[in-house]
Amino acid sequence: MPGQQSRKSRRYAIRLELKEINGKPGAGTYLLDLSATGAKLDSPTAFALNNPVKITFIFPGENKEICLGGRVVWVLPLMGKASRYLIGLQLFQSFWELDLLARRLQNLIPK
Repeated sequence: MPGQQSRKSRRYAIRLELKEINGKPGAGTYLLDLSATGAKLDSPTAFALNNPVKITFIFPGENKEICLGGRVVWVLPLMGKASRYLIGLQLFQSFWELDLLARRLQNLIPK
């Protein structure tokens, strides 16, 4: 189909507040979707393209922190919300365990 992107991995729609972003408290920054190769964030901070970003979060019902690093590949202002941005991250290392984890937690991840 023209204009359709092919994806290397399945995306999971979630909404989790980050515990940390770049070593600072993640309050107010949300992980909106996640795949084995990338993530989409909703943040009050606009990061520059190609900047490295490290995020830390905990899935509901889990006690293990997940830390992922990536680079900013796109930034868009969030329409209708002042000083909010959607940020696309390309992960430095693929998070292939995500599919296994998501199947186990599928009822816990908010849609």
